[in-house]
Amino acid sequence: MTLDNSEKSLLLGIELFQQELYWDAIEQFKSLLATGESDLLDDISLNLGITYMKLGLLDEAEPFFDSVFNKRVGDDEFRGNDQIKGRPSDRAALGLFRIANAKGDTSRATELLNELATRPDAGIDIDGEFTSFYTIAKTEHES
Repeated sequence: MTLDNSEKSLLLGIELFQQELYWDAIEQFKSLLATGESDLLDDISLNLGITYMKLGLLDEAEPFFDSVFNKRVGDDEFRGNDQIKGRPSDRAALGLFRIANAKGDTSRATELLNELATRPDAGIDIDGEFTSFYTIAKTEHES
């Protein structure tokens, strides 16, 4: 598979994130977002939301997750880690759940937990062991 420049830039942002260079990753993702690559906008927005969450900046993360969850950006096709199963909107639902849960908005957290329950194939597969985003959220909600 040959990657185009936008996909290479997205992977660079992910690499910066993995190296815990969060502000550099944000800068990379935002510069890519500015290009308006329509198919990648959900992946870029999702990564921006995740990076802001990692920094504890929930209010900054929320609009990026919201735009992906409500499918206002991108093509809802996930590009990246093969361990992640499902669509960007599925992962955005988990991000929004985590924000609502952290803010103590139990009504919204419950609503998003119920939404995740309708997406049983979305989750993470590590070494052949699959855990749904719903299971992850339910565990976090109960603790």
